[in-house]
Amino acid sequence: GVSLAVVADKVDTMLAIRQAFRFMVKSLPKDVFDVEVLGDDKDAMILPEGRVIYWRHAGSRRTESDRSGGRLGRGTGITCAHMTEVGYWKHDSEYDAIQASFSEMHPARFVVEESTAGGAGLFKELWEQAESGNMVSKRAIFLPWWRDSRYDLPRDSEAFKHYVKADPLDGEVDWVYEIKDKYGVELKDSQIAWYRYIVNE
Repeated sequence: GVSLAVVADKVDTMLAIRQAFRFMVKSLPKDVFDVEVLGDDKDAMILPEGRVIYWRHAGSRRTESDRSGGRLGRGTGITCAHMTEVGYWKHDSEYDAIQASFSEMHPARFVVEESTAGGAGLFKELWEQAESGNMVSKRAIFLPWWRDSRYDLPRDSEAFKHYVKADPLDGEVDWVYEIKDKYGVELKDSQIAWYRYIVNE
């Protein structure tokens, strides 16, 4: 069977993901997803034919005083994984541990490692490795905030009227030009106003 690990950076994120997934499974029409859920608890959702979804968070079962190394994925063969907010995992050893549990042969193996930017650290290193073009199994995919239509203020809102006239933030002019030069996208004033609003409020 196929085993999927969903790994969050912290407990509350993992609980929210698990709850959203359970709701999604229950709400799918039977002609789309007619699979019996055999078991469902805090650790895993068990499906027929040996399929399982494990719910994990980085640093689980490990404390600062535990020097034995990462434990994520120990004793578990994982086919697929979605690891979220990797840049905010407390211990790099947890990343190394779960990597060791991934299948190297299964034809359906697939791993997503994602995070919001967090400066220097594990995720920055992973990003640079994937972006270098020197790897055959990893690709860097950049999903910027300005591609999301929700990050845009309505032009008739008080926030838009205020922040469209506000002074540019530090570095704002530079990254607006960089986005246009590198990606061919000219940000709307309502997007820039949204960004100023989020930063300031």
